[in-house]
Amino acid sequence: MVMEDKIKEISQIILEAKKVVAFTGAGISAESGIPTFRGKGGIWEKYSPAIYGNLPGLALTFLLRPKKLLQFITDAYETFSRAQPNPAHLALGRLEKRGRLSSVITQNIDNLQERGGCRNVIKLHGDLYRLRCLKCNTQRPLDPTNFGLALQELGSTQPGRFGMIQKIREAIPRCLDCGGWMRPDIVFFGEGLPQDEWLHAQSEAQSCDLMMVIGTSGLIQPAASIPYLAKSGGATIAEITQERSPISPFVDYILLGKAGEIMPPIVEAVEKGLPKQKIR
Repeated sequence: MVMEDKIKEISQIILEAKKVVAFTGAGISAESGIPTFRGKGGIWEKYSPAIYGNLPGLALTFLLRPKKLLQFITDAYETFSRAQPNPAHLALGRLEKRGRLSSVITQNIDNLQERGGCRNVIKLHGDLYRLRCLKCNTQRPLDPTNFGLALQELGSTQPGRFGMIQKIREAIPRCLDCGGWMRPDIVFFGEGLPQDEWLHAQSEAQSCDLMMVIGTSGLIQPAASIPYLAKSGGATIAEITQERSPISPFVDYILLGKAGEIMPPIVEAVEKGLPKQKIR
């Protein structure tokens, strides 16, 4: 089946479905300039995930190589701060606005989907722009502008190791409720998924009629089980990917290519098929 036919069929399924859910991975944000962590040019090529992908490793780096930790945080911040929503993010936002997308279940920790117009985003791996207290679990937003300025100030200083440790320690935000240390509210290696988000994602997957799987490797568990939950519930699965994944043999439609090139025509076809009163 040629791409145009697949796009036409999927848009018709979206129009007829009672519930449509998108499941997104690193591939959708890679088109916005955020390299996949494991792919070529990804962050794990420069920084070992065994050290920088978990809290104990980060804590040890803080004590032994604080300047290297600052470099890691700065590199990550600059990569994410430059990224802008791409046409795939925007297309999903349009689909939600027109009442044809129930939710986006994402493995990404960026805020591109929200900036693309989606409001119901289930973040399985947390949110880079949110902090959580280590003591009382209170959450609060991270101000990216102030954070960037703090990194610049730290980077401009040239203290010794102990001086840098003290400066980083002073820069770590404290909880406004209990005074505890705040940490990024993201899921590091070895940590469990946030329970509320995981249960919500399972419920959305098991109750949808169509799941669009966009830009995921299908390797990271337990998140990778989401399409299979949707399939077991009777949903049609459409995968949009640049490379075939472990999920590919089980899907109903596979569209090979960039999500930013495939999603807009799907949404345009849906919009053409909607009665005017359905557009809000």
